[in-house]
Amino acid sequence: MTVLSIQNLTAGYANQPVLHDVSFDVEAESVFALIGPNGHGKTTLLRSLSGIIRPRAGSMVFDGERIDKLSVHRRVELGLIHIPQGDQLFGEMSIEENLLMGAYLRNDQSAVRVSLEEVYAFFPRLGERRSQLANSLSGGERRMAGIGRGLMADGKFMMIDEPSLGLAPLLIEQIYESLQTLSRSGRTFLIIEENPVRIAEIADKLALMDGGRIVWSGPPEELRSEKRLSQTYFGGH
Repeated sequence: MTVLSIQNLTAGYANQPVLHDVSFDVEAESVFALIGPNGHGKTTLLRSLSGIIRPRAGSMVFDGERIDKLSVHRRVELGLIHIPQGDQLFGEMSIEENLLMGAYLRNDQSAVRVSLEEVYAFFPRLGERRSQLANSLSGGERRMAGIGRGLMADGKFMMIDEPSLGLAPLLIEQIYESLQTLSRSGRTFLIIEENPVRIAEIADKLALMDGGRIVWSGPPEELRSEKRLSQTYFGGH
């Protein structure tokens, strides 16, 4: 079943278009990865979906409802959760306080506590440091906390912008092990990555963005066989 359908989306900033006639669908309870070089529209797409910027043309349908003109607040209520680059944690608040901020729209406090313990189960390092201030965390811990705060919203659809950005290889491995576990939890994921190698191991489908357009989409194994794409975008041989 399709949970997100984007058709002919055009969006950008001021008088500068960034996305051009973008169309794709995401199936429920899947991992959809958007890959490609930096500066070619991937982050702009997530900002369009979450309502930070308004599209100029096209449509976005989430869980059967047009969301093009809905507020950011309403999109979050529908279960569309955006985890941006940089995590944007509150540095003078503890890890647990940051995580609880992700549940600010939820009223059932007992369910919130259950979600909190689930986040600690996914990311044990956060549980060990729950009282520690966010501004004292390492880069990997901050990324875990950012993802955990998004999970606290209890959304249906998680959009994560470059989960491995700026991290050491060991921390990237830890983040992706956690994402692989989360991908089996019944949620749907749209993940942006510049490098396709690691994300291809957990994604059900990939789409390659170049110049604000989708230039290829398909299963991970198909990308590996596309030597032209590998050579052009990722330096393959």
